[in-house]
Amino acid sequence: MPNLWPNAVENIMYTFQREDIPNMGPKERCITLLEILLVLPEEFGTMYFNKMQRGILRNTLEKDSPQVLTLIQSVLIPDTPLDIVDLALKCLSSWMQFGVSLLEAEPIIQEVFKGIHNECLFDTTVDVLITVFGHPESSKYSNTLVKLLPKIVDLQPLLHQVIQSQDMDRCQGLCRLIVTVAETHSELLVISVMSSEERRSCALTIVHMVLVLTDMPGAFSVDETCSDLALGFWYILYEDIVSSNPAQYQTYLQIFQPVYLTLLRALIRKVQYPDEEIYNSMSQEEKEQFRCYRQDIYDTVMYIFAILRELLLIEMSSKLTQLAGRLPNQQVKWQEAEAVVFLFGAISENLEYEENTYLPHLFDSLSKLKLYNTTLISTTLQSIGAYSEWFSEHPAILVTILPHILQGLYNPEVATAASMALRDVVRDNRDHLKPFVSEIISTCQTAINSGTLKCRECVRLMSCVGFSLSPLATADSMQYLNIILLPHLQQLHLLATQQPSSTGKAGILMRLEMFSWLFSSLDTRYREGGDEQTGEDAVVSKETSEPQPVFLILTQTLPIMAALTQVWKTDIGIIDSICEVLKRAIGTLLDDIQPLIHDVSHLIVQLYSEIPSSAVLDITKKLIVLFGKDAEHKTTISSLFDSVCSKTQQYLGSDPQERTDILEQFMMILAQVMKKNSSFFLDSSCDMTLLFQTGIIGLGLPEKLTVKSSCSFLTEVINRNPFAKEVVITNIEALLDRVFRAIGGESPRFVLDPVVDILVALNKHYFDYLAKWLIFFVQQDGFPTSRVTVKEKELFSKTILKERANKRKVKETVSEFTLICRGLITSITAFM
Repeated sequence: MPNLWPNAVENIMYTFQREDIPNMGPKERCITLLEILLVLPEEFGTMYFNKMQRGILRNTLEKDSPQVLTLIQSVLIPDTPLDIVDLALKCLSSWMQFGVSLLEAEPIIQEVFKGIHNECLFDTTVDVLITVFGHPESSKYSNTLVKLLPKIVDLQPLLHQVIQSQDMDRCQGLCRLIVTVAETHSELLVISVMSSEERRSCALTIVHMVLVLTDMPGAFSVDETCSDLALGFWYILYEDIVSSNPAQYQTYLQIFQPVYLTLLRALIRKVQYPDEEIYNSMSQEEKEQFRCYRQDIYDTVMYIFAILRELLLIEMSSKLTQLAGRLPNQQVKWQEAEAVVFLFGAISENLEYEENTYLPHLFDSLSKLKLYNTTLISTTLQSIGAYSEWFSEHPAILVTILPHILQGLYNPEVATAASMALRDVVRDNRDHLKPFVSEIISTCQTAINSGTLKCRECVRLMSCVGFSLSPLATADSMQYLNIILLPHLQQLHLLATQQPSSTGKAGILMRLEMFSWLFSSLDTRYREGGDEQTGEDAVVSKETSEPQPVFLILTQTLPIMAALTQVWKTDIGIIDSICEVLKRAIGTLLDDIQPLIHDVSHLIVQLYSEIPSSAVLDITKKLIVLFGKDAEHKTTISSLFDSVCSKTQQYLGSDPQERTDILEQFMMILAQVMKKNSSFFLDSSCDMTLLFQTGIIGLGLPEKLTVKSSCSFLTEVINRNPFAKEVVITNIEALLDRVFRAIGGESPRFVLDPVVDILVALNKHYFDYLAKWLIFFVQQDGFPTSRVTVKEKELFSKTILKERANKRKVKETVSEFTLICRGLITSITAFM
């Protein structure tokens, strides 16, 4: 500290510059001095000091920094041993990280650049310069940067030399340095292109150097590992260009569009797969690196499109036309074609739906492309799927692209891409599918029955069937569905009669999932802007009085699912899958499911009879919310609710912590029913007191969501005064005991926010009772913890009662008091 050792740095430098130190020659003294000076800023950054001490130390070190820079500069001369120069450079890096300004260090930085041409000093020099140019404060010194940037330009011959000689180590170092300069000071580079010719030339040269690094020769992860470092710069440059004012923006476009067009052509080459022999010899790690690299390029092309717009479409169109127009004896190299098609998919999200000048031509060329490689076919199908929303505005293109997708379903190697593309296209183009329905359904049926597809692909195709049939009338849809579903219904029925086995379980799960996805996608009353997962849509497209296909199919499947339940009633996987089928059917049918309410409720009771399942509780909640107030189904729903409550209490038993997922979902049901239809409890035979006590148990568990749902239910009960007044009064002592224990430290702090709602509700509806038990709480020694005094508990209680209408203040009070209880705050002034 300066008060203990004034002028410490000056004294150290003077001491080690003296020649009378025993057993130390000039070189040893210099090395020792540099090592000490190197460590000082590092220790400042890592050691603990209070705010005042840190400020004093920083001022002292800043005052001494000119002497240190002078010493380092005196070492950076041609005759100095390389090990000392290397140490001096590291010392400079340490002081620059500490915060020595670029302006102060400019003369010495000019000298540092010389070390980059020395192989022994190359790595250290690069690290120093990266520290200098990458420092967050360096952008403040734009005039100094303008003087230093030509030094980066002077590295251009060395860059070409190391690339040509394939010196990847030095190439990596130069790449890190150039990219750091370009990324950190991209705004200065953009501004400079509008400045003097010298500054413009310097800025564009640095941009060109990054472009050279992006377009490194060879394949990434095999021949080079530098080009990925340069990709981030193009997004930063794009941001600086588009954030400029409109007048400057147009000028910047004229300057940088040729650069981005060259970049696009470079990326089309870099994104290409290497020759198959080379790719097959790559390790899994190298393949994964290459996959990530391709994805980074994919993302980069999205920014390129924002700069080039029409120019990019022209370039893509020209490339695809050229590739598609090759003569039969001029076979296209599949890697080249795949690269263009892959990047064509990247711009799908940014294109306007109204674009009809270039895309029709692009898809026409795509349809003429010779697809003879599975990777090329998969990429083509993925890119087609990416434009599914655009097709909805240009349905004439469907005639061109659908045959390619359907053909892919017959090839197991590309079936994943084909099924995903088909799903996207039919989902977003349901209004335009009628001419293609027969072909789509026939192809899907053949592919599913072929036995060559994976389970996931079969499930996806069943979803495609649902979307494709949604525009048709129910009678027309059922003609197709009866043919497609009959084998699967028969197989499920057969499996339901067999003893459980792993093979049988796999077959059941696959077919249940197929029905699940069919039910979520098949909606003859589908609405635009909806969610296929929930069946909740926005604007009704058509109305009809005929039953939906899902209703008719569910009528057939319910008995089979009931039979499966009898055989597999202890298998949670089967139970959850049946629940998913029911959930999606209900989501699609909504009120239309009413004729089947009794059968569905009976099945739910069966599903819940042997093993607890949160999925069963989720469906129960859905039915109660939909039909709990319906007089026609009142008895059925009440009976379902009573059965579920009884079984849940039985499952939870004496140790609910073992099944917190069940308790959480159960409390959510109770809270929602209490909130939307509290009178439902009056018609139920469930013991309200027992349910309230179960909520108190849930409040004391450590899982946040379980506590939240339990508090939600308890709060709703408290707010239903006088509906549940007797239940609350009877259990208020146990409730507050649990609340105070949670606040006192028995529950994690992160679960306490919902507990505040209980205190606010009690304050509003049961003020006298709360005040009474708060007095008891204050007087009870060592409760909820011995860390709090009586005075602290009194102040807590008074604040809670006083701020009865201020939830924010109650929350702050609870937060502060729980910190005191846990020993994290020791002063009562926390409440003041």
